[in-house]
Amino acid sequence: MLNKSTDNGIYWGVCKDVSPAEIHPAERALIESSQSHSYRNNFYRGRLAAKQALCLAGLKPTPPVLRGLSGEPLWPENFTGSISHSNYLAIAATALKQNYISIGIDCEPLNRPIRSDLAERILLPSERKALHDLPEHNKELCLRFFFSAKESTYKVLAPLLSTPMPGFKDVELKWLEPWTKLSARVAIGEKIFEYKIDCEIRYEHTITAIFFAADQQYCW
Repeated sequence: MLNKSTDNGIYWGVCKDVSPAEIHPAERALIESSQSHSYRNNFYRGRLAAKQALCLAGLKPTPPVLRGLSGEPLWPENFTGSISHSNYLAIAATALKQNYISIGIDCEPLNRPIRSDLAERILLPSERKALHDLPEHNKELCLRFFFSAKESTYKVLAPLLSTPMPGFKDVELKWLEPWTKLSARVAIGEKIFEYKIDCEIRYEHTITAIFFAADQQYCW
């Protein structure tokens, strides 16, 4: 997934090391009041990953990626994108709006402890059955991918909806290709969204990504 950066008009950025001096002053100003060193570093990684992606897309110098009222990244005019980070990795993906109407990505570290009630909180009965039927050594990885995919769903749908956002159990997931491709179905009011989710393991994280191409239909 991350290897196919420019083949399909999607541009990726990846950041592990924090370099505050490379952050645009307007981006630094967004978190000047934050007292958390960890929060600032996570934010910096995310913006540096976004900067890499925008550079690959041909924006030089890159404009700042500011923040909306709900905390969402505000991409430059004519671009859409998504950012995700853990405490030591950030990834970003961007594309021209003429090619993609929305993007949602998420990364989750493989070494993060899983809450004992996570499956009950986020999975539908059909998803719990799929989890139950797996060999024991695959169950945790499957649950991590399901959680990440539902996080990516929130991000890809947020720019498109004026209605309340879906919860975890509004998203139904099924494996098309284990560990690489999921199908998703989301019912929001009278709208039905159906789409596919790319999955991979990289940088000791599960990574999921959703791309709504401008020339395809996802909502009925």
